[in-house]
Amino acid sequence: MVCSGMRGLMTVLLMIGVTFVDGGGKHYNNAEHDLLCDVLKAAVGLWQNRENRNGLLGRALAQTIFGTRDRVEDVTNIKFPSVYTSPDYRLDWCGDCDDPSGPYPGRSISHDLICLCTVGGGGAPFNFGAETLCGKKQGDLVCEGCTEPFHLAGGRDHGWDGNQSGKQQLQNTWNKIVLACLTNGTNGNLKAALDNFTSSLGGKKQLGGQGGNCGGDNAVNICVNY
Repeated sequence: MVCSGMRGLMTVLLMIGVTFVDGGGKHYNNAEHDLLCDVLKAAVGLWQNRENRNGLLGRALAQTIFGTRDRVEDVTNIKFPSVYTSPDYRLDWCGDCDDPSGPYPGRSISHDLICLCTVGGGGAPFNFGAETLCGKKQGDLVCEGCTEPFHLAGGRDHGWDGNQSGKQQLQNTWNKIVLACLTNGTNGNLKAALDNFTSSLGGKKQLGGQGGNCGGDNAVNICVNY
């Protein structure tokens, strides 16, 4: 399955996958996050030069950063996208491409980071003993000041998997992970970042997870399925 309608840099990204790195079952999607974030930072670095916002390059960069080829704005003005305040089923937004009218895998690197790094239903993967997700600890991604273990703290009320679930976790992922990649654009070589990404390939078209459906209901399903 490859989502349609991709252009430029996302076309390259969508045709590849990386192998899951579980860090001994304690650290989830950390390496995958770093690879995507490096590409996003390099794309933002190019976008900051207004001369790069025109033509095919500009459209490819806009698609990669914002999820639309026609958007022109300064990344420092990006707000939490309103679509995530009313989330649909995670499987629909991260696991397949059946509804191109909404967020879908590969629409932008920003969206893929949301899929890769947002806590899942019941607090997955932290309720499976994880120490970090995309390099962040439980309290960073779940709720400010939360300290009680997930298995004692309300089950499926924590995290995004179903319709209208995980709103706070989505906001935290945007604030703590996506913005850090968007607002720290580098002068790094985009081709080098892509080469680094592709050097970590496996044979799958899935980023993160362990071969699941990316519906977010358990630790193996915290992923993006292209």
